[in-house]
Amino acid sequence: HTDSNSPVDKYSYLGMSVTGGRFFGHMSYAAGAPRSEGHGQVVIFDKSTDNPMPVHSILDGEQFGSSFGYELTTADVNGDHRPDLIVAAPLYFTKTEGGAVYVYQNNQDTLPTKYTLKLTGPLESRFGLALANIGDLNKDNCEDLAVGAPYEGNGVVYIYLGSRQGLNSKPAQKILASELGGAVPNGQPIRTFGISISGNTDLDDNSYPDVVIGAFNSSAAVILLARPIISIQTSVQREELRNMDPNRPGCLADPASNLTCFTFRACCSIDPYDEKNKELRLAYSVEAETFDHLKKFSRVFFFDRDNKRTNVLSRVVKVHTDGRTECQAVTGYIKSNTRDIQTPVRFRLKYSLEEPPLAESALVRLNPILDQTQAHVDFEGTFQKDCGDDDLCESNL
Repeated sequence: HTDSNSPVDKYSYLGMSVTGGRFFGHMSYAAGAPRSEGHGQVVIFDKSTDNPMPVHSILDGEQFGSSFGYELTTADVNGDHRPDLIVAAPLYFTKTEGGAVYVYQNNQDTLPTKYTLKLTGPLESRFGLALANIGDLNKDNCEDLAVGAPYEGNGVVYIYLGSRQGLNSKPAQKILASELGGAVPNGQPIRTFGISISGNTDLDDNSYPDVVIGAFNSSAAVILLARPIISIQTSVQREELRNMDPNRPGCLADPASNLTCFTFRACCSIDPYDEKNKELRLAYSVEAETFDHLKKFSRVFFFDRDNKRTNVLSRVVKVHTDGRTECQAVTGYIKSNTRDIQTPVRFRLKYSLEEPPLAESALVRLNPILDQTQAHVDFEGTFQKDCGDDDLCESNL
């Protein structure tokens, strides 16, 4: 484009960022012009052999001086096989926010003129100074996004996961330069971490995309290797947790007990993920009531390996990785003189992976991790209150 036929004014910095995709059912190109009209614009061109290429549409920034269009990327964040456009405005600000990222989610081969989702970062962080499509980290067939905020402390990179509903508004991971534990050769900590990001390349051949993050103020780049994610399904068989009677001691697992007891089965299944590993060692814990921080004491307890009372039971088990459901019986006891039988007893079952030590190598194959979104489940037990079949006590004066 020459000055006379450019879709934006001179000094708009058109082309500061570029990306492309089939935004409207055919190939199109998007170019950022972060100074255009004062607030910044993104110009979308239709692919053509004409010179200049025809302009299909123009997206406008919402705040003067925000540098809307400074950075662009394309990602299929909802797995519909249509590219979504993501635009950064790193100089956007409010009293509490610094930097914004806008997601324009493709709807049946049409990009909306109004953003679908807006993400913001902390004040003066320059959130969005770098964007990258980092591939599908969690193997849900939706692409994920990395956003750099190089001036939040020594630098931060936020990871947002895609989903069938679109990009999640809350970051799945916040990677801080200060927590990397490394330093550049001169001994100084890494600074401006997140000034540039490159992703969606498998560097260690484990079928998961890795990320490289720049830190220009430290003349450094950091390689972050993605760990394989193991899919787990968690459930509880809790027939004995319904209508527990504190006046009736014993249970099937311990009929001689002087206290009322109950048994439930903690269950999980692991989807196949590696032909070499047929079994996994999993640690699981069951916590009664105190996990929500509203209760300091629990009305129930378990016996640990040393036969001591505890409301947090921890064990290690071996499970197969062929998708079969495997369960472990857990027996608990109701404390004597328990008066509150109106409020259900809440439990949390949580699984984690027993990890072997890593080999000392620069690009070692990392141990897998469990999908944390499926690795825990909350459930409850109810007391017998003689309130009818529906267990609801309602006064009828």
